[in-house]
Amino acid sequence: VKIMIQSHSKNRNDSILNDEQIMFIKSLKIPSVLHVSCADKYDDKQIDTSGDKWIYFISGCKESIDFTRLPYHMRHLVKYTFYLYSQMNSPTKLCSKFSAIYLFLNRPLEGEFNYKYLSKNLEKVSNTTTFYICFYFLKTLCKVGLPGFKESDLDKLYLMPKPKDDNWLIYQNADLIIDGAVKNIIIRGLWQIASKLDKSVEFSTQELKN
Repeated sequence: VKIMIQSHSKNRNDSILNDEQIMFIKSLKIPSVLHVSCADKYDDKQIDTSGDKWIYFISGCKESIDFTRLPYHMRHLVKYTFYLYSQMNSPTKLCSKFSAIYLFLNRPLEGEFNYKYLSKNLEKVSNTTTFYICFYFLKTLCKVGLPGFKESDLDKLYLMPKPKDDNWLIYQNADLIIDGAVKNIIIRGLWQIASKLDKSVEFSTQELKN
């Protein structure tokens, strides 16, 4: 009986995924090394992401994230989203963010792991930090097109009311930051324009729009 209970507990989160979602998750590739672009001289410049436990030093603290708390396929999905998150944001306090995601994923039942259900749950989250990491999680699932989550859902997600927190101050719109890849494209475009302006090259209105 004890073995059966442990097995049920271990697979609970995977049971909310359908076969199509599991096949999609299997196709997601996670590089074995994460390069921390914002690392200080005393921080770890790289994080070994090949295992199910990430251990590293950042901002003078040791971070330890145990993804084995989640079952296999859900674990891989969360690791994938955290890898993308850490490419654009500091991996500081990622352990507490994982705990928030872990609790968020304990609510859905079978057939409920989709945008409609999870977005309704997100609307009930009042803690600012929890809200924004779960917001990022849903945003990523929509962007990559996990079955049950569509890119068109992003329009509704961005319009979702945000928690009111006086302590959040200037970071209240942190979910609206421009992705690093997009910023690089903008910078390259500006440099190309600047170099042509130096040569007195004229631009059409359409070129400037592009």
